[in-house]
Amino acid sequence: MFAEERQQLIVGLITASGRASVTDLAERFSITTETVRRDLAALEAAGSVRRVHGGAVSPDRFSTNEESILVRTDQRQPEKIRIAEAALALIPQDGTGSVLIDAGSTTESLAELLAARTAATAAISGPSAELVVITHSCPSRPGCPGNQASPCTCWAGRSAD
Repeated sequence: MFAEERQQLIVGLITASGRASVTDLAERFSITTETVRRDLAALEAAGSVRRVHGGAVSPDRFSTNEESILVRTDQRQPEKIRIAEAALALIPQDGTGSVLIDAGSTTESLAELLAARTAATAAISGPSAELVVITHSCPSRPGCPGNQASPCTCWAGRSAD
């Protein structure tokens, strides 16, 4: 199937249902998610769809705004805690390995639990048990979470020690 034919079908699907996700489109057309994203970019440039996180919606759809991180942090707390606890159980307690945690309201709960566990381990086994935050291979050692020296909710890019 040619890209233009596929893109016409994508517009039809989004028009019919109001939305489509990148993964659903990739599965439906047996293509990579990267190809879907290129198709959606081309369709958005033509004004046929509007891209949103994870997919696209009809261009006339009135609102796709995501709530702010401050609002999302307070929403669905019990679920976020359960997800964070389940994820924490998968992280070795012996300090081996690496864990990459992206920014988000649910991952913030995991980071808080991991920091609390790390602090408890450090109190028992000494200062060698520490949590290291790395952004783009630039390590720093803040007192996660809520370090007073750098009170931010998310680090991205390079940061100074």
